[in-house]
Amino acid sequence: MGFDIGALVANLLLTYFSRDYHGRIEGNHEGGDPRAYQQWLLDQVVRIWDGFSARFVALWREHESRSGRRFVGGPADARAVEAHRAHFMRRLLADTLGFAGCKIVLWMALFLQKPRDSSSVNALARHPGSF
Repeated sequence: MGFDIGALVANLLLTYFSRDYHGRIEGNHEGGDPRAYQQWLLDQVVRIWDGFSARFVALWREHESRSGRRFVGGPADARAVEAHRAHFMRRLLADTLGFAGCKIVLWMALFLQKPRDSSSVNALARHPGSF
């Protein structure tokens, strides 16, 4: 489940880390200091996770109340059920960050190596979400 959100987080973080580099290469920072844009990117990572997490848990609760089935025994509002949900979401966040890290490492490996066939790297650069 963390793969898609992890890919989005990775893209935001890659943009965050590359912003200062691009400003130095271009000799300027489009629109001034890159820190405001970098902060915005980090804020989006937090907002995306918080929004996803809140919606996921709300749908989970709705499903349990509608179906009458619980993943953990006891009433839906019991502390054990909420603790299970919180633990599950922490593990899902860890998976999400793990997938994000894998995508970042993959991009680094692709761009740091000297490709024998640059067409594959060029194709990947044009379509970063394809892997």
